[in-house]
Amino acid sequence: MPKQRVTDRVKDLAERIRLRAYEIWEREGRPYGRDQ
Repeated sequence: MPKQRVTDRVKDLAERIRLRAYEIWEREGRPYGRDQ
């Protein structure tokens, strides 16, 4: 099932990107969050 493996890899990559973006967002002081 190579297609399933590719899908899992894409999901894993997307999750890592999302977590990295969230870390940066937290560090930058939530520019779109409670400051507004």
